[in-house]
Amino acid sequence: FAVAMSLIVRATGGLEIAVLIHTLNNILLLIPAVVVSSLEESLNRDVGAAGPFALVPMVVITIITLIVLRWAPRRGVVASAPVPPRRLPKVAARHRDAQGQRLDPVGDDVDDTLG
Repeated sequence: FAVAMSLIVRATGGLEIAVLIHTLNNILLLIPAVVVSSLEESLNRDVGAAGPFALVPMVVITIITLIVLRWAPRRGVVASAPVPPRRLPKVAARHRDAQGQRLDPVGDDVDDTLG
């Protein structure tokens, strides 16, 4: 399920369709369980507890994912992130000891060779 939703997010460039599919999946799986009063059975995760009917939602999600993956490019959905801003060089010089080691540990993840 997670792989299918990540492919949909990647294809559409947003979370909206994946959230909608996830919500519909939860609703359509829980309503029959509540109506038939088998909610405890449907939430049972023991080995062998689920029958072949447990494969139906997986097949449906796979079909929906394939449809979205074909639909998005045909509809001209642009799935690209904005260009991140350029990292500016540091203005303040770092303080170093006699061996050249930095005295201030702030910003260790930033490359200070730019400035």
